[in-house]
Amino acid sequence: MSPILIYRIMAIKAIIMASIMMLAGIEQGLHNVIVGGKVCNQLGEEKYVQNNDTGAAYDVTVKVEFFQPGSGSSVSQKVVSVPAGGKTYLGCSAGLNAGVTYTYTVIGESKK
Repeated sequence: MSPILIYRIMAIKAIIMASIMMLAGIEQGLHNVIVGGKVCNQLGEEKYVQNNDTGAAYDVTVKVEFFQPGSGSSVSQKVVSVPAGGKTYLGCSAGLNAGVTYTYTVIGESKK
């Protein structure tokens, strides 16, 4: 299988997982969910935390999963501030190198 095909499969998987996690966040009653934006790095998608609560800002904890074929993966967390009814940019779901993917998941939120 070609590296480009593998990269495309990983990008599609990341988009599907992000959609599932967004739906899971809505079902769990979270105010902040991951949403997509414009295309970035040719095969990726801009990722944002969107706050669906128009009455309050939040500090949102996001799990970031990194994957690079041949090098493995890693997991980290970051906290971003999201204004009431607004959104905050997280990054691109695809890296500049073939096959590199980033998956973002909301794992916690705290009303400001």
